[in-house]
Amino acid sequence: MTYTFTLLGTRWKPIILWKINEGCRSPAELHRAIPLVTRKMLFQELKELCARGLVSRRTDEPAARPRYRLTPLGETLLPILSEMLRWGENHRPATTV
Repeated sequence: MTYTFTLLGTRWKPIILWKINEGCRSPAELHRAIPLVTRKMLFQELKELCARGLVSRRTDEPAARPRYRLTPLGETLLPILSEMLRWGENHRPATTV
């Protein structure tokens, strides 16, 4: 469990992984999907996710904007993230965000 939480680290990493899985690929798409995260934090988290092998970054052309996708290792976290989502939906008080 310690290793898993070390990979996921902050509150933003699981959300970023989930949003990439849902189809948000560019930093702008991710920022629109997660408006509470600052751009600086988003880029920092994406860099760490890439360094940990959970996300890959690519550009089609030298001047193109980066696009992110889950690596096969990152995809193995989807069942865990799905269960976390389900648990939150089932246990979140109606008054919280």
